[in-house]
This record gives sequence, C-alpha cells and structure tokens, in this order.
Amino acid sequence: MAALAPPGTVLGLKGDALQVACGSGVLELLQLQRAGRKAVGAREFANGLRAGATAVFA
Repeated sequence: MAALAPPGTVLGLKGDALQVACGSGVLELLQLQRAGRKAVGAREFANGLRAGATAVFA
C-alpha cells in the first residue's frame, strides 16, 4: 500500500494508532514521546495537535 502523501505526513487515526505516511506505505504508531516528556498513546498525542494544521515529522 503506497501512501498518497509525502513521507512523515500525519494521515490521521485508525483505532488507537496514528498513521504516518512513509516511503513505501503507512506506519502505524501506538505511542509517541516528545523530547523531555513522557510517552503517550497515539490518540492522546493526536488530541494535542493543532486542528486543521498538517503535521509532518521531520
């Protein structure tokens, strides 16, 4: 399955996984951890993203 967005682009939530486009498909992340912070579930992380903004991981 090829992603339709540039690699690193957050595509949205599927169940409890945050879907991120990668070079040859989609990566589903269950937990994320920002520098200096505790690890959180994908849904909690997504709730902290700005509404309407396209998030891209570098």
